[in-house]
Amino acid sequence: MFLSYYYLPHAGGGTWSVYYLSRHLALKGNLIRLIVPNVRYSSSFDSASSKLIEVGNPSLLLRTPSFPMPRILGPALSPLFLLVNGLRVKGIDIILCQFHPHHFVLLVGLLLRRIMRRPVVARADDIQKEIGTRRPFYAKLMNLVNERFIRFTSEFLVVLPEDVKILGTRSKTSRITVSPNGVDLSELAGISKEDARSYLGIGQKTKLILFVGRSSGLEYRTEALIGAFPIIQEFFPDSVLFFVGDRVPYGLRLDAVNRESFRVLGPTNRNEIRKFLAAADVCVGPLGPTNTMPSKVLEYMASGKPVVTGIRSVADCLALNHFNCVCVPPEPMAVANAILSILEDEEYGRKLGSNARLTAEKFSWADIATDLETVLLTSISRMNGSGPYNGESSPSSEFA
Repeated sequence: MFLSYYYLPHAGGGTWSVYYLSRHLALKGNLIRLIVPNVRYSSSFDSASSKLIEVGNPSLLLRTPSFPMPRILGPALSPLFLLVNGLRVKGIDIILCQFHPHHFVLLVGLLLRRIMRRPVVARADDIQKEIGTRRPFYAKLMNLVNERFIRFTSEFLVVLPEDVKILGTRSKTSRITVSPNGVDLSELAGISKEDARSYLGIGQKTKLILFVGRSSGLEYRTEALIGAFPIIQEFFPDSVLFFVGDRVPYGLRLDAVNRESFRVLGPTNRNEIRKFLAAADVCVGPLGPTNTMPSKVLEYMASGKPVVTGIRSVADCLALNHFNCVCVPPEPMAVANAILSILEDEEYGRKLGSNARLTAEKFSWADIATDLETVLLTSISRMNGSGPYNGESSPSSEFA
């Protein structure tokens, strides 16, 4: 049983980790029962695009309830629907939960474990409890409660090695394993830059600067990129800046931007995004110090594109000290200079893109799912008493 708050039609990183992990686990012969809440997410694909993507995942999907809940009620109401429907599923060997500081999916999984006597493994897309400090009080409360219950999992998975140490100082569990984000390399192959531009109606000599995925969060510091664009256009007047997949942050001033050259596309289907990636000259990642492993950056790198991102925005295992990504402070002039250095020196851009592609090949979703399967099988063995548990009591007896 795989419980998650984020899934299609939601368009975001939390969705893609669940989609690809459940998909590859199912393709390996596991029966995956994926249960997700039916929420009106703020950033969503249209129904047709969502269904087209869902076809690629052989997991058994249940979206509950039958009607879409308002986004504001999703965190409060979804645990009840997940719990009720989880109790109806028979023959479960293990429960896998998406962990997020602001949603109670983990608590639902732990309640089901107490009833079903099955181990629970949780995978965190994010452990930053500071996220949401500008949100209402209930979000801060969720952060505290969720972290308190991490210790009752059989295994807790985090994206980055640095997260193991960070979480180890805040939580009482030592059972923390790294499960990085990944990329599906096969999806990003076989499209030439020329063909992609012809399809999208972009001139072959136009310089395309691309930002894919969520951009409206304050942590992305996209105002620095928008502020850099007029500077870039002084040197490359025919350049264009595309934001694909989200909206511009509310209240951001766009007075100095040439609106004919700056285009914002909302949630876009995967086939279109592949073409934008193939067509791009430079791709831009988050610019705030998020220290994460963004799916967008992995896809940029897998597409062989030079990447500009913020200092401490991308984990060291991706940036590799400017070997793959040019890391700059979130200031318009610094961002502009980094992008201009790539646009003016095509060989430099090709070298960055080639380096990035080699690194991205180490983060295949298929390989990550194989490692996750090992973790799940080990947790089942521990619960059944057929494997060592480091001399500790089983998590089920501890929680009970």
